[in-house]
Amino acid sequence: MPWYRFQESVALTAKVDLYKLIDVAQKAFIAHTDWHLRHRDTSVRQLAVLIGAELAGLNFHQYLSLYSILAPTILFLFGGLGLILELAGVQSCGKAYRPSMENVLFMNKLLWAINPSGQINLPKEFSDSPEAPASEDKSIFVHRYRKDSAKVKTTDEFIEKYVEKNIFSLLHPSSSFFWSKVTIFFMSMIGITIGVIGSIVVLKN
Repeated sequence: MPWYRFQESVALTAKVDLYKLIDVAQKAFIAHTDWHLRHRDTSVRQLAVLIGAELAGLNFHQYLSLYSILAPTILFLFGGLGLILELAGVQSCGKAYRPSMENVLFMNKLLWAINPSGQINLPKEFSDSPEAPASEDKSIFVHRYRKDSAKVKTTDEFIEKYVEKNIFSLLHPSSSFFWSKVTIFFMSMIGITIGVIGSIVVLKN
C-alpha cells in the first residue's frame, strides 16, 4: 500500500498537520546540511594540518640526523594517513548528506500531498498584476525536484541513486556533496603526493 490514499473528503486539519510536518522536515534538513558542511570543514582542516606537518618535516629533516633516518618512513606514513583521512571525510560527509536528502524527499511528498497539481487559484483582480515569475511553468513546484523524485518508487531507491552510489564517485556535479568530495579529494591528493614523493626524495638524499 502506498504512503497516500484518496478519500471523498479530507478535513482541513489534515493539511494543517502537513504544514507542521514541513516545518519539522525543513528544520531537520537545515540541521543535517549544517552537519554535512561541518564534517567537510573538519576533514579539510585535518588534511591541512597533515600537509603542514609534511612540509615542516621536509624543511627540517636535514638539520636533525636522527630524524633524517626516520624521515622517509614518517613521510610515507603521512601519505597513507592522507588517504585514510580522505576516505573517512567522504564517508562522514555522506552520512550527514543522506538524512539531508531524505528530508528533501519528505518535503516533496508533503508539498505534493498539499497541492498535487501544483497550481494555485488566485482572485480575478490579480490579473492586472505584473506577470508572474517564471510564468511559463506548468506548476508552482521546481520541476527538477519533482522530476528527480518521480523517477524513483521508494525512499531507499532515491537514496541509493543520489547518495550511496555517488559516495566515492566524482561524476554528477550537481550537489554540495559533490563539491565537498572534490575539496577533500584535492587536499588529500596534495598530502599523499607530498608524503610519497617526499619520502623518495629524502631516501635518495
